[in-house]
Amino acid sequence: MAVGDELGTIRLFNYPNVSGEGYYQCYSDHLFTITSCSFSPDRQFFLSTSEVDRCIFKWKVLYNTDKLKKMIGV
Repeated sequence: MAVGDELGTIRLFNYPNVSGEGYYQCYSDHLFTITSCSFSPDRQFFLSTSEVDRCIFKWKVLYNTDKLKKMIGV
């Protein structure tokens, strides 16, 4: 799950939180309020926009497969 805030920070959380480690990573690349953020339908990319700094960022999503396997118990 991703959350953008008024300071231009994007916070990524583990969801569902099965391991007890809710907070995952934080990125502060926008200069102002995040107006929109979403994952692509195939979950390979993440898009974030800021109306004030007039930027659109496209992020490549890299998954930590070892951590994912440990979280789901494989």
